[in-house]
Amino acid sequence: MAAKSSHSSGNGECVEVARNRPGTITSPPHDLTEAEYLDLLQAERRAYAWVMRHHGGMSLPASRAAALRCYPYEPAGHPHRGLVFHDEAWHWAMSRIHGERYPVEHPELADPSPEYRALT
Repeated sequence: MAAKSSHSSGNGECVEVARNRPGTITSPPHDLTEAEYLDLLQAERRAYAWVMRHHGGMSLPASRAAALRCYPYEPAGHPHRGLVFHDEAWHWAMSRIHGERYPVEHPELADPSPEYRALT
């Protein structure tokens, strides 16, 4: 199954969606140290790539590339650094695969699977 395309302007595909969604927070929920940020970034990339492989049918290299596009490194002081973390990787990947209405159109996917939870 091919993932639906989305617009990107260099901030990361998922951040662009978040910034343009009504009611979305526009700043990170909390400050992270650089080490905490890097750990979280790596974990979310890994989880996103897993969903894209197991639910989106992507190859390992393609899923890793998609994760890098969704979760680019943002330097300290970047105005949207960490914004992507307000939703977990499951949500961003399912939105990319099935569209933003996936919880309505695919209610069985609204909550992460036990296999995904075992990763996170």
